[in-house]
Amino acid sequence: MKNLKSLSFVIVTHVYATGPSFKLEEYLKDKVDTLVFIGHPFSFAEDTRSFLRIYKRGALIEEKKFKSWKGTEISFYIKDLCLTMWWYLKYRRKTDYFIGVNNFNVFAGLVLGLFLNVGRVIFYTIDYVPNRFTNPFLNSLYHFLDRLAVSRSHKVWNLSKIMVSEREKSGISREFRDKQIEVPIGTDIRGKPLSFDKIDKGKIDNWRRNVGK
Repeated sequence: MKNLKSLSFVIVTHVYATGPSFKLEEYLKDKVDTLVFIGHPFSFAEDTRSFLRIYKRGALIEEKKFKSWKGTEISFYIKDLCLTMWWYLKYRRKTDYFIGVNNFNVFAGLVLGLFLNVGRVIFYTIDYVPNRFTNPFLNSLYHFLDRLAVSRSHKVWNLSKIMVSEREKSGISREFRDKQIEVPIGTDIRGKPLSFDKIDKGKIDNWRRNVGK
């Protein structure tokens, strides 16, 4: 593997609050040559503007925000796919590693890889839910994209090793076991934890009500 300082990375993720994607951004931005971070808020977020951040050797050199979006959940995913591809075409066109956080964002990387250099595609999966959506079409699409992401990506980073066996129950071949790596969420002890009275419970409740619709 090349020296990390000479490599370029792209991270594409869906966002709501903080999470592993932001920690990965924080970790990589000072350690690689170029980092592109693309975030797509969920449809139920207060601020639905997708955003782009580009770092060059630790320095933020470009930041963009798309307009607020309103519409169905499907329209959000279509917008996210088109915007990821457009921003990659405009600002990157070539990278060493493309990290898609969830199967939908990996799909964007795989499509881009058909006609551009996206390097090695990493499928970073925070959760795996057999019944992810109540909508049957969306749930079938979710599992199709998951199978595609596992089979076509270079490596799969799983939050838990249980995801491997659960995927196999849904038809994923055992031949893909070796490429799946357990990457649990760590604990950042550098920051001072928030007291319970300062936690935005409304944001947590909103996420619980809306995720998986």
